[in-house]
Amino acid sequence: MHKFNEEVPDEDKVIQMFNSCGDLREDFHIIKTKPALFAAAEEADFYRLAFKAPSAITITEANILDLIAKDKRITPEVIAKALGTTPEYVTAKIARLVDKGWLKSTEEKIGDDTQIERTLTKPIIDLPPTAEPETTEILIKYSYEVKPGVGPAIIATSRPFCIKLIGLNRLYSRKEIEDISQRLGYSVWDRRGGWWGESPTCRHIWKSNVVVRKTKGGEN
Repeated sequence: MHKFNEEVPDEDKVIQMFNSCGDLREDFHIIKTKPALFAAAEEADFYRLAFKAPSAITITEANILDLIAKDKRITPEVIAKALGTTPEYVTAKIARLVDKGWLKSTEEKIGDDTQIERTLTKPIIDLPPTAEPETTEILIKYSYEVKPGVGPAIIATSRPFCIKLIGLNRLYSRKEIEDISQRLGYSVWDRRGGWWGESPTCRHIWKSNVVVRKTKGGEN
């Protein structure tokens, strides 16, 4: 069991960390799910069917590229409103697209303001969203959900932390969750939403999900 700090960061700051990473659940097909196993060796069997695939992007990322192709000065706030998500999530996705070489970003100082322009590195028809992957990419992603057999995900006494994290409707990689734990100084695997009755954790748990990425124009 991980040790906790005596001082726990404001829950809104923790939610902000989760809001800036992960993937939308709707971008993946969930093949199999079960309570998360935290030891890498224990999880190995759950992951044996995974194999590498060509680099692909999600439907949401394809939509971001499409909007940027139409307006190189479009802001994350406008994109987020169009896609029904948050500016923090869009900003993180844009950074990933730049890192992968599908977008380039330039800044221009205009008075006291900085104007950011983003352009696709290739015509959108030539980018990965329109290409069929040659193999299927199977991944492990983690979701924050209610424990089996204890009722609905959200009840009248649910903590704001749990309501907000479930409301994000995200799937996270192990690395993303462990990076957040390292920044906070305690394990979010263990602590979750806090005490529930005599239990040191709340009504919610992390679940492991075997998922297949949905790709634009394909069956997956």
